[in-house]
Amino acid sequence: MDIVAVICIRDDQEYLDNCLNYLIGNNVSYAIIDNGLTEDSRALLEQPRFRKGLVSYSKLPFEGAFELQRQLEKKEEIIATLGADWVIHHDVDEIMHSYHPNETLSQAIERVHHDGCNVIAFDEFVFLPIEEEYQATNSGLPSLNWYYFHQRRTPDLMRARKHGCGLTTLLPMTDDGAGGHMLKGDIHLSNESFALRHYIVRNRKHALKKYVSRRFSTVEVIYGWHGDRIGYPPEAYDFPSCNLLHRLNSPESREFDRSNPQKTHYWEWSTAP
Repeated sequence: MDIVAVICIRDDQEYLDNCLNYLIGNNVSYAIIDNGLTEDSRALLEQPRFRKGLVSYSKLPFEGAFELQRQLEKKEEIIATLGADWVIHHDVDEIMHSYHPNETLSQAIERVHHDGCNVIAFDEFVFLPIEEEYQATNSGLPSLNWYYFHQRRTPDLMRARKHGCGLTTLLPMTDDGAGGHMLKGDIHLSNESFALRHYIVRNRKHALKKYVSRRFSTVEVIYGWHGDRIGYPPEAYDFPSCNLLHRLNSPESREFDRSNPQKTHYWEWSTAP
């Protein structure tokens, strides 16, 4: 089965090695949208080990602010050109898999495909660099264990879909599911959700750069997007106490605790903008 992850990336190149290594190891190809990569990152894509998984490369010029809608539009444009069986709306700081031990992502998608579904939703587990900073690994799976379960609604994060079913992420900007989280169309959702590991920040310095310093699209902010990323003081990005988090026994474990889901992110827990 041909599965392609579509990834738009600009200033988080430090995740790229891990992300692509993991996808290759899980028999998933990728389409890269260059939103302003460094020359080093472009050179990395040209390395033989990464070139073999690259099925599409295109550019989306960066215009001074984070513009999610433009990214989604470009992703849908690229998806329309692919001949894949399934496509994944993927971000570079994410790792996806089923809850079945040792099952690759491609094996998991093929298994649920035969059940007749055309969409897979994901449970988001946000990993924080509590004991050590985020680092690239040879396997693609970072050695971080502390996390919280982030869930705004059920289902959430409809990120994988069967290709050619008329499904799209391009909802009206006023829709609560807009922003790439939900899909529009004739949805046949899998009874089984998968896990999405979100390595949201690499360290506290990165958290400040990513959210305190980042400029967001004015139009998207007017429509209510990115509100959980704007206006929080630097101290809000201090990492929470471990007693507010869950911990895996090892990075390879898939025994996640889905109790006590959080509807907000850690910087929102104790500080209001």
